[in-house]
Amino acid sequence: MFKRVYSLLFIMVLGAMNFADPSLDMNSILQTVDLYRGFNEPFEINIDLIDFDKNNEKTNVSMQAYIKDSSSSYIVYTLPIKDKNKKLLMVGNNMWFYSKSINKPIRISPRQKLLGKASNADIARTSFHEDYNPINMELINSKNIEMIKLELVAKNKDVAYSSILLYITKDDYKPIKAEFFAISGKKLKEAYFNKFADFNGRTFVSEVEIRDSFLSLGKTILSYSNYKQNNIPSFYFNPDYLPRL
Repeated sequence: MFKRVYSLLFIMVLGAMNFADPSLDMNSILQTVDLYRGFNEPFEINIDLIDFDKNNEKTNVSMQAYIKDSSSSYIVYTLPIKDKNKKLLMVGNNMWFYSKSINKPIRISPRQKLLGKASNADIARTSFHEDYNPINMELINSKNIEMIKLELVAKNKDVAYSSILLYITKDDYKPIKAEFFAISGKKLKEAYFNKFADFNGRTFVSEVEIRDSFLSLGKTILSYSNYKQNNIPSFYFNPDYLPRL
């Protein structure tokens, strides 16, 4: 069912990427937003993280991600050398970490910080619509730019954030900005979708900037490159196989 719905949506977006259909409901719009963040079939992608602290000193991490679907991802560290071949696996809301220094994969939380302002879920999850329900949509004007604001609430308590305010372009539903909130209502962080790039005729997010809502200084940049569809073995997504991969 998931693949059929997603494939129909993909065809619709290809045919109308430059002019948004005002008849789309909130769920369809949210699924369209997610198409800028990945394919509807298994794919690979390179992820580079650069964290700038308050003194503008930076830390770099590079990863190779294998995405089975919107809720299953296997990620391998490639740089720095000391972290090479460390692994993250996310299946549904369950997440594991593995490195050669431990005997077996250990369970971790998607909310746990990975680097700087980026959490494990920020890296391993490529879908809003799988984890959140849109409950309100509003057309707003910000700095003389018309955009859509979607209010999202978590489908269950295990997802990384309790709610999200998502700002997207009016015409083609590209993500512009996301604000992430805790269950208390306190804003945790903001993400800015700064750059997009074309891969194989499709437009994808290529850079996201994450800023902590509690600190005015420091930021984490996520850069995405080399999107490519690929058949990924199913055992990549079995935590028992992590030590063998």
